[in-house]
Amino acid sequence: MRWICAQKFSEEPDNITLSDYLQHIEVLDQRISRIERDLRFYSNHWKQNNLVKYLQGLNGIAFLSSVAIAAEVGDLRRFATAGKFMSYVGVVPSEYSSGQREKRGPITRCGNVIVRRLLVEAAWHYRQPPRKTRTLKPGMKDYLFTSRL
Repeated sequence: MRWICAQKFSEEPDNITLSDYLQHIEVLDQRISRIERDLRFYSNHWKQNNLVKYLQGLNGIAFLSSVAIAAEVGDLRRFATAGKFMSYVGVVPSEYSSGQREKRGPITRCGNVIVRRLLVEAAWHYRQPPRKTRTLKPGMKDYLFTSRL
């Protein structure tokens, strides 16, 4: 943002446009901050609060992403296996089979697009080495294994 704010153009209309865009970004940033503050307040009383906390222990999943995943998925225990959850999200490979021939293709992309997008974005963070965070509590392992994921 410092770099963008420091930009000066030779044409004044370009500077005005940049200023307008920067003001719009500031308004949206304030709106996101208000929404996040409200979600933090109300999530403390939500039955999915533990899931929200535990998801934040995963690399690439912050508060807003964990709230969105918990809201979209609901209770993880409703999925008997990890494969069932993967099918719900649409990250299982497609298959084209005929007779003895079997060909696997890209992911199906059938399922919950919001959760799939959030998980794919989070997966990109796993290219980096893991770090221990304060969010990752000892109970996370127990919670995830009881929900069979």
